[in-house]
Amino acid sequence: MMFYSMETTMSILPQICLMVLGICLMLTEFREEGLLTSSDFNTDPGGKKYGLFHRNDFILPPGEGFGCSVGESRFYIVRRDDDLFRVYIARGRAPSGAVGRDRFGRFFTIRCNGIRDAMRIVRNIYIRMQ
Repeated sequence: MMFYSMETTMSILPQICLMVLGICLMLTEFREEGLLTSSDFNTDPGGKKYGLFHRNDFILPPGEGFGCSVGESRFYIVRRDDDLFRVYIARGRAPSGAVGRDRFGRFFTIRCNGIRDAMRIVRNIYIRMQ
């Protein structure tokens, strides 16, 4: 004896598929409009990469990194070596000086002892620019 009817399951399946497709389309539209993006950054090293970095055609560079913001400027800081960090500019003005460009976007490099120092240096640079 069967506890379910295959005919009932097959008759309900098209409605379920259409409902799931509709939800996916709605979520895609909300994401394109910017309604589902977070204004907060995950600043944990090696954490998830999400939020405003997926907007404005910014491509996340590979490697361990974290987000940082000063005012309206947004950055993504990636460790390249023990004391070398690359600061990608996701949104905002670039500081005057040696600003490079690669396939991931505009960046400048800084040398410091650790991630906290890198964040402090970037904030000081951009606070002086304002």
